[in-house]
Amino acid sequence: MILLVKGSQYMRVDTIVSGKVFIYDRIVEASFAIKDGKIVTLGKNLSNITCEKRLEFNGPYVILPGMVDIHVHMRDLEQSYKEDWLSGSTAAVAGGITLVVDMPNTKPPTNNLQVLKEKIEIARSKSVVDFGFYFGVPNSIEELEEAFKYGIFGLKIYPNDYEKPLVSYMKECTENGKITVVHPESPEFLCDSEISDRHSKIRPPEAEVRAVESFVDIALRHGLRIHFTHISLASSLFNILKAKIRGGRVSCDVTPHHLFLNLSKEEELGYLSKVNPPLRSEENQMLLYNAFKRFLIDAYITDHAPHLMEEKMSSVYEEVPPGFPGLEIALPLLINEIVQDNFPLQIINLYSFYPAKLLNISKGIMGIGFDADFSIVNYKKEWVIKGEHFKSKAKYTPFEGKKIRGQITQTYIRGKNVYEEDCITVKPGYGQLITPNQIAELK
Repeated sequence: MILLVKGSQYMRVDTIVSGKVFIYDRIVEASFAIKDGKIVTLGKNLSNITCEKRLEFNGPYVILPGMVDIHVHMRDLEQSYKEDWLSGSTAAVAGGITLVVDMPNTKPPTNNLQVLKEKIEIARSKSVVDFGFYFGVPNSIEELEEAFKYGIFGLKIYPNDYEKPLVSYMKECTENGKITVVHPESPEFLCDSEISDRHSKIRPPEAEVRAVESFVDIALRHGLRIHFTHISLASSLFNILKAKIRGGRVSCDVTPHHLFLNLSKEEELGYLSKVNPPLRSEENQMLLYNAFKRFLIDAYITDHAPHLMEEKMSSVYEEVPPGFPGLEIALPLLINEIVQDNFPLQIINLYSFYPAKLLNISKGIMGIGFDADFSIVNYKKEWVIKGEHFKSKAKYTPFEGKKIRGQITQTYIRGKNVYEEDCITVKPGYGQLITPNQIAELK
């Protein structure tokens, strides 16, 4: 079967790409044509279409849609020593990611128009990956309304925002088709470091459970669109699923470290394992893992949170910042589970099309009318994760030494090769600001 846009047999396109392509829910031998950065034709054989260039990928290579990471921290500004838009976006495309959405807990925080505009301009000058932004809770509804004009995807609520009049801000987002992203950890249940030096004790499960319960109740009572990010507990997921059954407009995502790691890493790595929310028990991790493989979770994110190695290696608990870099290994970790038959092939959608749908953008799938974002993966290539090889400025990972199968060899954004065999192939600033839009109709 060949799918063509009207008149495409007579058109001239920029590029035709052929190989084993992941389309919707399966891998098929197919070709797709690219014109002006969009996929315009998709079919079994496009030999009748004139093009400037043909690319063929045979052997142990599969063509995947570009990944869409809706939760990253690209730092820059006063924290550019941790990560900047060039190093972070380089890490992203090396990991097969073609869109990142940046969080507002920068220094200074992105909760006013001045910082938002500065971040947009910095990203435009440095980024090699497409990008978007969330906004922090501002001082007024009027400032949030102004931020909408700059194309933000929505609002991010942190635990230190919980005392603010949040319902009015969330209503404004929902009414304007934006998403409210919540970090679910209730401050009243967070403990002082004097009681323990175990991060999982200082930030206990109750903090997440109560926060999810509270915001689920708000979502149901006010009809608000709320997305819970980096959930770490099966009980949190259970409450979110119950809310969905009741008609709640809620969704959630999960990180690689909460899917694949547990408290044993806290014992093994000490403060290096510090992350918010903390790693949980093995039993809880496996419950999330099984829920994820059954598509009960809406999206997969990195929560890419880079810091310098010397910061993470401090012997003083309070001085160790939480978080891990993850852009370069998130997709390979998924592929590794797929090739081992632990995850279904369709799990790729949780890191591509599904998060793109959450944000209402035409990315994350090999479909006509969508951006021609894709990566080339050698699914037979075995390699070992080593933080020292990261493109990110953060040269550490809790997955250090893990042997996996499946390596990204090339990444394309809007039809252009941006990464190939360990090198960036475009100039800084190729990445574009992406804003919410009407999703192209699948054909």
